[in-house]
Amino acid sequence: MKNYTIEVDEEVYKFLQKNATPFEDTPNSVLRRLLLNNTESKPQNSTTPIPSNLPSALRQILTIIYYVRHDNLNRRKATDRLARELGVTKQTIIDKYTRQLGLIANEFDELLSNDLDKLRLILNHKFPNYQNKINDFFNSL
Repeated sequence: MKNYTIEVDEEVYKFLQKNATPFEDTPNSVLRRLLLNNTESKPQNSTTPIPSNLPSALRQILTIIYYVRHDNLNRRKATDRLARELGVTKQTIIDKYTRQLGLIANEFDELLSNDLDKLRLILNHKFPNYQNKINDFFNSL
């Protein structure tokens, strides 16, 4: 495929930087993902079995779990991906599975790797009105 050189102003350049994955993305791959809704080398499936009628925090936590367990991403890459998809900072996502659950990132990693049942219990306790949906999600993993 033929390549072209374009000039962008500082605001557009900063936007591209904000939406890029360091050491992975090029300006072209960021534009391709954002404008054409695809990537050259690694298509990402943003459809998850997570109901849209959940509280934002719960939906984000479950999405991270899904990306780690189903898409085989590590937590950091899953966080980067979701932050890009939602157009928020990584810290916004990290806050959901750490501070709001009373965990540090390493504890969340440990639960993701070795104790999904305990993670399910924490989520059921934090979001008691959504226990059936949380349990359905974990049963689908």
